[in-house]
Amino acid sequence: MTPPEYKGGEEAVEAFLLKNFKQPKLREKVDGRIVVAVIVNVKGNVENAQIVRSLTKSLDAEAVRVCKKMTFKPATSGKKKVRGRVDITFPIRNGRLSFLNLPTTDV
Repeated sequence: MTPPEYKGGEEAVEAFLLKNFKQPKLREKVDGRIVVAVIVNVKGNVENAQIVRSLTKSLDAEAVRVCKKMTFKPATSGKKKVRGRVDITFPIRNGRLSFLNLPTTDV
């Protein structure tokens, strides 16, 4: 079985997330990752999105909202399209979505 794929690959996923992720009004200064498990149906639409790794309620809710807007190339088993799962990671630095892997230093 081949898993669902976002059209354009990893860079396209990052671009989509950065464009669509809206910062909650109350900014929480947290670092970590939010992981959302997404079930993609045979048409490539997101059928369900659930938090696998949580940070805060407001950031989690925004991550789920953004995931539900995504469309994928559906999973396949042989030549048949099937439902599949993809995990999408939202790296959060200082309360904001950030894909920059900057080193941290102690001052």
